[in-house]
Amino acid sequence: MAKKIKYTQPESRELSIADLRKAITNIGRRIDDLKKFDVNTITEQFDAKTQALKDKVNSTLADIFGHDTVEYRKYDIYTLEDLPMIMGRKYHLQEVIPATQKGINDAVIKLESLKETLQEKLEDEPEEVSAFFAKPPERTVTVTNREVFIVHGRDEAAKQAAARFIEKLDLKPVILHEKPNEGRTIIEKFEKHSNVGFAVVLMTPDDVGASADDKDNLEPRARQNVILELGFFLGKLGRKQVCAVYKDVKIPSDYDGVLYVLMDKQGGWRLQLAKEIKAAGIEIDLNKAI
Repeated sequence: MAKKIKYTQPESRELSIADLRKAITNIGRRIDDLKKFDVNTITEQFDAKTQALKDKVNSTLADIFGHDTVEYRKYDIYTLEDLPMIMGRKYHLQEVIPATQKGINDAVIKLESLKETLQEKLEDEPEEVSAFFAKPPERTVTVTNREVFIVHGRDEAAKQAAARFIEKLDLKPVILHEKPNEGRTIIEKFEKHSNVGFAVVLMTPDDVGASADDKDNLEPRARQNVILELGFFLGKLGRKQVCAVYKDVKIPSDYDGVLYVLMDKQGGWRLQLAKEIKAAGIEIDLNKAI
């Protein structure tokens, strides 16, 4: 009699604080990818673009939990074409398009639930948790500098929304072009006003760009000065004192692990930003963020 082999799924890896932050950011990106996908571009039942989107989501899940783990299987995207499997049947586009949209909507709900679960776990974790190395608990530092530098592009509405919100928190927004030149060059003026307690970097779709090998597929990107100033403040203030708020834009891959907050239409970005400012040691009333 043949011996039965019991199959068990591998255990998920333990997530450190840094892992959780990166996972939340990357899950947010995949949610954005799903929401921005235009089902009207589908040309056949099993469209390559749809498959690529599904694979991208599952690859992110595998990076977080490990491939074929219990958690991976719980949240992986089996299919985006929500169609009954009938052997040999070829569906018409009139059926495929709404079925794919439903599959995408279901996937968004699943990933938003995962993101919320990870966010709760992050909030519950002690800061000294580390996957492999014990590190001393971080000291609570109070930052007395209440100036917040706002890096921005051409999106005037986003700039004003951020500035007014910073003022609502009883902080002082610093917007470079509102400061007098005093005979200084732009870089001299920038350096003078960069001694702040926190920096908010608004990444809005002001420019477009692509790889030299793929010039036809232009992607929305933040202005070059915004990326430059993001790097400047990461170096000067440290990652904890910088928050990048993005809207419909390609995020620089070199900054994986940096917290990004989506500037959503519902306004949820305000509370997330306020929490990061408070976590950076600046005393604020979170009730004013609601």
